[in-house]
Parts: sequence; C-alpha cells; structure tokens
Amino acid sequence: MNVKDKLALTYARFLHLAWAIEKLPDPVSLNPAEERMLQCLAVAWSAADKITVLEAMGLKHGLSQSTAHRRLTSLRKKGLLVLKQHDKDARVRFVMQTERTEQYLAHMGRCVIEASKAAA
Repeated sequence: MNVKDKLALTYARFLHLAWAIEKLPDPVSLNPAEERMLQCLAVAWSAADKITVLEAMGLKHGLSQSTAHRRLTSLRKKGLLVLKQHDKDARVRFVMQTERTEQYLAHMGRCVIEASKAAA
C-alpha cells in the first residue's frame, strides 16, 4: 500500500470513529458550522488561556460574524461553552470550555490515535 492510500485509509478510519460519537450515551450532535467553530476554539484554547467572544468571532473559521455569534450561542445551549464575565470589565466576556467540551475533544483525540494505529 502506498503512502497516499495509507493516509486516505487513516482518514476514513478517523471519520468512522469520530462519527461513532453519536452512539455515545450523551451524544454531541453538531452541524458543520458548529463543528468548525469548536475546532477553531480548541486550537485557540490550546494557544491562549482565555478567548474573548470578539476573538472567537474573528477566528479563521470561515463564518460571517453573525453566523459565528449564532454558533457560539448554539454551542452554549448544547453545554459545550460557557461565557464568563471579565473580573474588571463587565463589557468583556470570555468563551470557556465545559467538561462536556473536554470529553468531546478527548474522544476526538482518541479517534485520531486509534485511526493512526490501525493504519500502521
């Protein structure tokens, strides 16, 4: 099997494992825009301690600001985000992950590892 085929197989296995998240006892159902927003936030959280709502809306997620704001709201309603007010400036709110977000991201990480092992 050549490298391209191995990579394609690894990616297909990752997708298969990632889609299995819907079969978990407390599934997280995300539309593509929510998934993209959460992916961008995960990258931002890994690089910075706190992300403001305005910073989250300006991430390179390919969504308009109004769509990004709606996706932040829908992710919050699904229990994947919370907004925390800045201690000194009430106008500033931070987008924070929840335990449910951490579980979702950990599951996705396990999917990457499993897909990589299967292709090796």
